[in-house]
Amino acid sequence: MNKKFFSFVTIAIFTLMINPCFAMTDETTNLYNQIINTNKILDKNIEDLNRISLQVDILKQRAQDITKNYKNTNQVDFNKRINNLKELKIIEQKYIDSLSTQNAEKEFNDLISLAKELFPKLQQEDLITDKPTAVSKTLQKSAKYIEEIYALKLELVNQQKSLQLEERDLTVAQIDYLKRKVDLIKTEIAGCEAQSTQLDEDIRKNEEVLNTLIKQIKDVENDYRKLQKYKWVPFYNFYWACKNLDNKVKNKYKKAKREKQIYISQLEHLNSEQFNLKNKLLILNKEIQKFQDDFNNHNKYLVYYVEQINYLTQAKSKYSNMIVTIGKIINKLEYNSSSVEDMQKVVEDIISNQQ
Repeated sequence: MNKKFFSFVTIAIFTLMINPCFAMTDETTNLYNQIINTNKILDKNIEDLNRISLQVDILKQRAQDITKNYKNTNQVDFNKRINNLKELKIIEQKYIDSLSTQNAEKEFNDLISLAKELFPKLQQEDLITDKPTAVSKTLQKSAKYIEEIYALKLELVNQQKSLQLEERDLTVAQIDYLKRKVDLIKTEIAGCEAQSTQLDEDIRKNEEVLNTLIKQIKDVENDYRKLQKYKWVPFYNFYWACKNLDNKVKNKYKKAKREKQIYISQLEHLNSEQFNLKNKLLILNKEIQKFQDDFNNHNKYLVYYVEQINYLTQAKSKYSNMIVTIGKIINKLEYNSSSVEDMQKVVEDIISNQQ
């Protein structure tokens, strides 16, 4: 019996030595296991983050391809590039929305709360140095994970800002293009108005000639009637024939009527062209106003992106500082288990700074 009892005690002691978790209470073990599980979850999250990072690199290359040499493109290319930029911004916004810093910070805060409970319990029990080191490394990894989210989000927002600037430049180029087009149309309208004015003057003069010719033709008709009435009088017939049978008068009359019709047709054509040009000018001016409004909206978005960039930069910096501080404690913990107190102080400092 004594040998069996001694063997049982020996095995129990050996088990406690090789498995430090048995040297802790169930509550402490549960806390420790929760932290270790969090560490595994973080590994998967970081893997997902790295995959998104690769996608972001592809998006950046696509953005460079879209925005290259826009100044040498025509109006159709402007529209195509702006549409491509907008599509790219929508895709990138999906990635930005998927990077939930709020959830990551909540996970980090939960981990801090677990660590805050765990460290005092470890100090009261049989402390094995790799336990606080593992916990500290999980804390550091969690802070590193959040820092990488902020860094990636910052990169995406910076990219969005660059795209917004590019889109604004394209809008300015469109405005310049349309203004040049407006100037050309105004020149065409001025030419039409000049031609129309000249035609009005030609028609006025032509109508004066026509009125004279009409009077002459009426005289001719009167002379014919007189000729028919007095043609029996000797030599009278010859007199009126010589005086009134003037084919030139008739020809001038016909020519004048033809020219008048030509002038009228030309004037109608010019008036129609002038009307169309003025409508086109009106449409272009509306387009310019629309692009001007777009330009103002771009500037508003740029202000928003600058605010986002400032916020993300500060947040990233905060977690970077945490990583460095926790890293220093980890180095101490690897050689001095009493540094658990230092780690506990860091955890308490983080909690107080977040409040």
